[in-house]
Amino acid sequence: RGKHVTGVQTVLFRSIIELDDNETINYCSGKDLNPERELDVVPGFVIVRHKDKFLGCGHWNGSLLKNQIPKSRFCKINFL
Repeated sequence: RGKHVTGVQTVLFRSIIELDDNETINYCSGKDLNPERELDVVPGFVIVRHKDKFLGCGHWNGSLLKNQIPKSRFCKINFL
């Protein structure tokens, strides 16, 4: 049982992309992102967050984070 929980936690942790301030502003306005840094993330659908706030989900293909936020939910952030 303990090994299974640890495995699930590892997969979940590797399915989260943490954005910096600039990336968060661009992502919330509907843009796809091409991070310049190396990410240890499993390709597929991922959780997108900024610090302690979850922003939604995206699709990571290994080099591009495809925005999955509906157009009706795009917003301009000016408080970061």
